[in-house]
Amino acid sequence: ATAVGGAARSLVESAPTLADCHLAQTARLVSALRSKRYAKPADALIDPALAVADRPTLPAEIATQDAAATVAPRRFRTLFGRGHAEFSTPRQQDAAEYLLHVLDALARAERVALEPGGRLATAADAADAEAPRGPVEYGPYDVMRTKPTEKLFAFQLEEKILCGQSGAARYKPATQLMLELGIPSDLVPTPDDAAESEAKRLKLDDGSETPKPRVGLDQCLAAWAAEETIDFTSSATGLKGVAAKTQRLKTCPRYLLLKINRYYISKTWEPKKLDVLVDVPTTLDLSSLKAGPRPAGEQLLPDDAPAPAAAAAAFKPDEGILAQLLGMGFDENGCKRACRATQNAGAEAAMEWVFGHMGDPDFATPYVDEPAGGAAAPSEGPDPDKVAGLAALGFTARQAEGALKACGGDAERAADWIFSRLDDLDGAVDAVLNEAPAGGSAGGDASTDFDDGDPTYELKGLVSHIGSNTGCGHYVAHLRDKEGSFVIFDDEKVARSEKPPLQLGYVYLYARK
Repeated sequence: ATAVGGAARSLVESAPTLADCHLAQTARLVSALRSKRYAKPADALIDPALAVADRPTLPAEIATQDAAATVAPRRFRTLFGRGHAEFSTPRQQDAAEYLLHVLDALARAERVALEPGGRLATAADAADAEAPRGPVEYGPYDVMRTKPTEKLFAFQLEEKILCGQSGAARYKPATQLMLELGIPSDLVPTPDDAAESEAKRLKLDDGSETPKPRVGLDQCLAAWAAEETIDFTSSATGLKGVAAKTQRLKTCPRYLLLKINRYYISKTWEPKKLDVLVDVPTTLDLSSLKAGPRPAGEQLLPDDAPAPAAAAAAFKPDEGILAQLLGMGFDENGCKRACRATQNAGAEAAMEWVFGHMGDPDFATPYVDEPAGGAAAPSEGPDPDKVAGLAALGFTARQAEGALKACGGDAERAADWIFSRLDDLDGAVDAVLNEAPAGGSAGGDASTDFDDGDPTYELKGLVSHIGSNTGCGHYVAHLRDKEGSFVIFDDEKVARSEKPPLQLGYVYLYARK
């Protein structure tokens, strides 16, 4: 929907209701940002009366000279925040979460408009009817004719689990729109409240403040790619043990969104920001993070199918997980359901399930033991009542059938399965219903659906945050121009930046070379 000119006009004019159309509001915003109409100082603008005529969406008393030089997407913000518990409020939000929310909402609107004869196809025809355009930077890529805008940022991760007992491996793909990196705790420990207060008071001999800790982006990437030892129940042996987990990039997107997780929860359960400098290069090479070919002769772990004897056994919540949840004051029946829904995966997973289902009508009703993993689906197909129940949530019958098959007929787990795969739900359903081979992603290469390329990137911009946590402060954006200089975007202020805060970024945008 990054449309300008005739394409933007087509999307706006074809909108059933302008205020309710994600495509039209996005086209208006992008067209305004890319035009030169607003790239003027206020004193260089034409007569305010003409500015009013040129801006019919604003009341006359607002469309002054200053307002005419400002891109203020109020309708865009209202529409994309509508119905969201956080983004519909005037409170400050997390910039990274909001960006992903916008891409997701836009993708839902684009999928319908990308069908033959859809509004985006018509808009693309309108753009083609105009004077030929120059090549797209880092292109060509005509997003209006192919896939939703989010595909420009989408990439595939490959998680590898190497069983410590059998030596067999399992590969699990995952689609992401943003690469999230943590600050290595061994290099910059998370301060406790006492240490943090002391650090604020601490001064050097010359009276200046203690210098901020510094890490390199390469160190954050190395920590992300490092091998992790996890508790693991082997599907090959049926015994509990350990496994080595690693993750790599299966594909490299055209545009890479990179987030530095600077925030943490203090011992008093307050969100705070880790005050650290991260040395970020303008040219980034991710070759070392690319997934290589799989070892010849490598054995794959079988699917997690319970043995016939175990299938008839009643599920037993893990006593340790149950004790932790009960210690937090949650209802015992709800805690047992959390253990069952997460298959005793751990206290953190169970707690997340509790927070997400505390409002369910049956959360605190007496818990009844059922066979582990839920009742198996009948051989002739999923339970029609369960399919209808999931369809009532707004999903198709095929999506419901795929989710139920993936979760052994358990409707509760099937709902969680669907909501955790909304970024590529149809692809996940196809993989289940088309009988993917044992070992999960060991079969067909799903990475062909991604815009993959060379893993070398150039920094194009960043968003930084001024403040102690995401609930307060101010966000500022810096973008590089064609000459490589940075321009600051700080509300109405747009100017050349002499000292861009490259080490203090929260979200970085890289473009593939």
